[in-house]
Amino acid sequence: MSKQAKHRLHNTNRIIIATLTIVGLLMDGYQLSDLIFGLSVIIWLWLPECDQLEEITLNKFSVAIAKITAGISKKHTPFA
Repeated sequence: MSKQAKHRLHNTNRIIIATLTIVGLLMDGYQLSDLIFGLSVIIWLWLPECDQLEEITLNKFSVAIAKITAGISKKHTPFA
């Protein structure tokens, strides 16, 4: 299966899950707890993109921290 076909299938599954969630929420009437449930469903549906963003952010921070610590260790070496 190509990458584009996987992406299309993933988005189709998202639409089905979101539609069934909205229908289920509307069938029993709207309650305050539905807001929390809706937010959790949104986060769950976008979890792959959130994981990818987290990975990119952590990689950038780890590279930046490595550069900072390398610069500090070169400047402040004891007994040099």
